[in-house]
Amino acid sequence: MDALIYLLKANLVFVVLHGAYLLLLRRGTWYAARRFWLLASALLAITLPPATSGHLAKRS
Repeated sequence: MDALIYLLKANLVFVVLHGAYLLLLRRGTWYAARRFWLLASALLAITLPPATSGHLAKRS
């Protein structure tokens, strides 16, 4: 059940960051910024849900 909650939270973070990408950077010509944003949003979607839900604190 924890894995399902983690996947839902990760997808929610990714959807929000991807929506911001579509609104702010989609039509721009800043290819380096766009590439950085997409990579950073993928990394945040992976790392942010466990950090905010307390999974890191419970396991230590």
